[in-house]
Amino acid sequence: MAKTDKYKPTHAEAKLLKELLDPNNLELNVSDTCAKAGVNRNVYYEATKKPGFNNLIKDLTLELLKSRVSKIIETSYKVAKTEKGYNDRKLLLTMANIYSDKVESLNTNHNLNDDVTELTDEELDEKIKNLQS
Repeated sequence: MAKTDKYKPTHAEAKLLKELLDPNNLELNVSDTCAKAGVNRNVYYEATKKPGFNNLIKDLTLELLKSRVSKIIETSYKVAKTEKGYNDRKLLLTMANIYSDKVESLNTNHNLNDDVTELTDEELDEKIKNLQS
């Protein structure tokens, strides 16, 4: 979908979208998510029938993940470097050529957050608001 053809959620859909994108709500069922958003369940079912709404959820979810993945990797890297018993993280980071058991090969000066900025809740709210206009 071209940027000029971007789906514009209704006010109720924007409220629902905000709750659907909140990681704290992952375990909620449809009724609880709708109640938290202050919308009727029909809003959920009608919205999820629309390809534009579903694409919007996918796009914003991907943007959120991209904006926060560097923190996850950086934290995993620090834990893998300093604590025993985290071989799962060491394995993943080694496969990504980010971690090595050889201390001299570690690039401790590189900050993974330098290239990515985190999308704050306020920025996400602003993005959703801008979609409506």
